[in-house]
Amino acid sequence: MKKFAVLAVLLAIAAAGAWFFRARHASSAARESYAATPLSRGDIVQTVTASGALSARQSVDVGSEVSGRIVSVLADYNDTVTNGQLLVVIDPESFERAVEQATAELESAEATAALQDANFRRAQELIADSLVSRADYDEVEASLKQARAAVRMKKAVLAKAQVDLSKTLVRSPIDGVVLSRAVDEGQTVNASMSTPNLFTLAKALTRMSIEADVSEADVGGLAQGEEVDFSVDAYPERTFSGEVSSVRLEPKTNAGVVTYTAVIDVDNASGLLLPGMTANASIVTAARTNVLRVPNAALRFRPTGGEAAAASSFPPPAAPPAGFVPPADGHFPAPPPQAEDGTRPPPPDGAAVKTLYVLLEDGTLKRTDAFCGITDGAWTEILPGGPLSEGDPIVTGRKSAAPAPAKSAGSSNPLAPRGPGGPPPR
Repeated sequence: MKKFAVLAVLLAIAAAGAWFFRARHASSAARESYAATPLSRGDIVQTVTASGALSARQSVDVGSEVSGRIVSVLADYNDTVTNGQLLVVIDPESFERAVEQATAELESAEATAALQDANFRRAQELIADSLVSRADYDEVEASLKQARAAVRMKKAVLAKAQVDLSKTLVRSPIDGVVLSRAVDEGQTVNASMSTPNLFTLAKALTRMSIEADVSEADVGGLAQGEEVDFSVDAYPERTFSGEVSSVRLEPKTNAGVVTYTAVIDVDNASGLLLPGMTANASIVTAARTNVLRVPNAALRFRPTGGEAAAASSFPPPAAPPAGFVPPADGHFPAPPPQAEDGTRPPPPDGAAVKTLYVLLEDGTLKRTDAFCGITDGAWTEILPGGPLSEGDPIVTGRKSAAPAPAKSAGSSNPLAPRGPGGPPPR
């Protein structure tokens, strides 16, 4: 009887050891089936990408207000010009004749006015002695006023002719650089219908701007004064910097895509950047230093089947109320993190509530909802106030199973020899 008791104890110990070994082996196998990353600290820079063309801060099209043949062109591409510098001379001959004609007409009108003035003075003397009728006096007075009006009109005609003559000398309106030239000597310009463009001038290429198209999904994060890094194809290994000066409210729609224009100020003191270059810009909308962060793959991980039941750290949800309609996309909003006392604090301003899974020592998963901040596309900030702490192993996915050993090349060939007997029997 004593032998049977000892044997029973030994069997119980063996069974307990076998159960412990299997449980430990199962826990180890379950733990090794998940890929996990410890929650760590680092920097996150959130950016918005956009592209646009470089242009001068101010550019001016220089045209001609008068028609005529171009006698000389005094500026060329890339020339630096100053305000008032002569650029083009248009043949002034016809305009000089117009000035001479207007001058002669003015002199004639002044002579007529002088005669009418003398007649009016004599009429004043005669009417005082009642030697001229009142009607004749009024007529002489009216003639004098008409003569004086004619003088003013001829002065205006002469002034206009002189202005037209001065416009045959086309001068630069700004200090800048010649970007384009559209005329040559001997060419005739016609300004009767519209102003012909002769030159395009850019002012101060040491300061330029980029008009970048930003998607409507990203425009909410833009603000004046944000830093911008950009590159151009001419210098692929070099990064240039700028600053957002404004975001225009005018929307632009292209193929159903709505974009807004962000104007970026650029310092071009080096002179390397040229108008028209395409800039690929990265606008820094937010930056965090030494914060808890988690790989974005962890936000996408979701357990399936029995894993989900084991991972749930919350009581099952209550039955939905009558008339409840589930969301169209099938995604319900995640609850905020649960504190130790069972309460759920409200998320900080601008925070999103995301679900993460912590890998426990026994290989099971613990669901944890955390407050998330900005993201750079690879990492997401974990805000303080949630249940997570630095070093917690966060599940990012499942490890792929080991590939099955490849079969030998000859095993799949039915005509290959098999052993000493050659091909298989028929």
